[in-house]
Amino acid sequence: MRHSSPAAKTVQLVSAKPQLTKSLMSAEEAQEKPEKPTVEKNGPSKFIRILTVIAYACSVSMAAVLLSLYYIFLWDPNHSQPSALSISQDDQDAATQQLLNAANV
Repeated sequence: MRHSSPAAKTVQLVSAKPQLTKSLMSAEEAQEKPEKPTVEKNGPSKFIRILTVIAYACSVSMAAVLLSLYYIFLWDPNHSQPSALSISQDDQDAATQQLLNAANV
């Protein structure tokens, strides 16, 4: 059976788990080598998020401007066209008379 020295165990432990290196260092070594803060990227950068919000606001505003321009220059509220579904008054009277005749039979 082989016995490992405490230094070999420390090296194995440090190489297996890097987060334990700070606890294994002496207080003087910890003061000499300050730990650098790690920044993890959690999605798109702030610039991309701001750019997305600006693009969304511009597209919604453009739709509103186009709609208002349509109503200002093109839409005529007094313009009336007979639709294919409209029925003249004579046709309505004839249909009503047929229904009344069918109900009286």
